[in-house]
Amino acid sequence: MHKLHCAPVKLLLALVLALLAGAPNLEAAPGDAHRARRPQTVAAGVRPEVEGPILHAIVAATPAKQVLRVEAATNGHRTIASIVYVVTDTTLDRDHARAALQETGWALATRAFDAAPAIDEVHLTGLGPRDFPRWGNAVRFSLSAAVSRSELEFARRVDGRSRMTAVRRVWERPTSPLVPPREGALVAGIQLSSSTLGAMTAAAPPRAVYRVGAGTAQVALSIDDGPVPIYGTLLLDTLRQLNVRATFFLIGQRVEGYPFFARAIADAGHEIGNHSYSHPDLTKEQPAEVRRQIAWTQEILRNATWQEPRYFRPPAGRYNADVLRIAHEAGLRTALWSSYPQDVGRPPAAAIVAHVDAGLSDGTILLLHQGLPETIQALPEVVGAIRRRGLAPVTVGALLGR
Repeated sequence: MHKLHCAPVKLLLALVLALLAGAPNLEAAPGDAHRARRPQTVAAGVRPEVEGPILHAIVAATPAKQVLRVEAATNGHRTIASIVYVVTDTTLDRDHARAALQETGWALATRAFDAAPAIDEVHLTGLGPRDFPRWGNAVRFSLSAAVSRSELEFARRVDGRSRMTAVRRVWERPTSPLVPPREGALVAGIQLSSSTLGAMTAAAPPRAVYRVGAGTAQVALSIDDGPVPIYGTLLLDTLRQLNVRATFFLIGQRVEGYPFFARAIADAGHEIGNHSYSHPDLTKEQPAEVRRQIAWTQEILRNATWQEPRYFRPPAGRYNADVLRIAHEAGLRTALWSSYPQDVGRPPAAAIVAHVDAGLSDGTILLLHQGLPETIQALPEVVGAIRRRGLAPVTVGALLGR
């Protein structure tokens, strides 16, 4: 990964890296001829030899302060680049800032495709001059897009089709941004009132589920965090090749900014789970905030994926009685895990596979994460290890019988 540093954007760079890294998206446009004719001979992993030419092309034609991050990676089948950029001119009004974000993003994507013939698509994240941090360390950004090579070639062939008008996977921040629901508001079918919700508490307190007993011949594959650029798309493509369905526990705030990535996960037949809005430690939050985190994310996920999530996973697996109760009142079952190879620590792919293989058993719920090249590298062998035990990799809902 290559980063460009300069004084005016150092703070934005740190915040963007916090947003796009960590636990940390979307099928390419159908019929991408470039993908079809490229041989599948590249080992999965980060691609500095692709990042270098892109970076050189950008530096030659773009003010350095506009580009915060350039990255490229592959799963051995598809190669994707990601560019994070910023429009810093604070004199622009909203409409001109929006046009500048579109024009800059399209120009960067064009240069990336021209400089690196190996890439299949470019993921763009654009920050406007008035974007700012909110809800902890998260970054507000104004535009996201996933541009396929076929869309670029189509735009070049057809008169009048230029910039983002040729892109079907694009999101721009609404003029009137959403605000967190307050107590007493009706969100995702939940009346956020302490008295109302308190009266709904079940006689028997709800419990979290970590695994199921023997007899299913199944292992649930669950993937936390995201959606994020590059690695979510590569992960989906890898799962497609393996013919595996998984449960993706998504973060509401990231789904807001990359709704087309979340929709691609659902469209590929995967199950969607609720992983809170901003990934806080819910055991340190007041009950009203826990309700907002869960209810607002339910609404965002429903709108983006057309699925009604049935399972909730608290960030980092931390919960208490209030968190369990509030999730239960929202109609969600809290699902944790019994096998976790600590992939967020970036161990080698072989270590991930060995850890999973050693702990496999009937009824296991396996936890992996988005945004990690080593996880994508390990995934084919992880699925192979599950199947060699005579077990089937399935979604959490399939394992728990919905």
